[in-house]
Amino acid sequence: FRDRYETCYYDLEQAIKYREAMSNRFKQILDQMHDLQLQVADLRKKADDEPRLSEDINKLKCKLETQKDEIEKYKRILETRRLVDNISLS
Repeated sequence: FRDRYETCYYDLEQAIKYREAMSNRFKQILDQMHDLQLQVADLRKKADDEPRLSEDINKLKCKLETQKDEIEKYKRILETRRLVDNISLS
């Protein structure tokens, strides 16, 4: 009976150690899975933001072109005024 008890006790201790090892491994896997879920959420957000950012970039490009055109227009006006002033002074 004593041998059987010691064998069962040893088996129980081994089972507890195995369960703890599996529990720790399971926790690691859950942590990794949680990290991956966060990464997926971030990537989805970036993917969702990309079209909006592209649209914003295009709007800014159009605005820049418009401002360039305005600057050129005012440069021409200033040049014309400078020419008129030079003619008037002559």
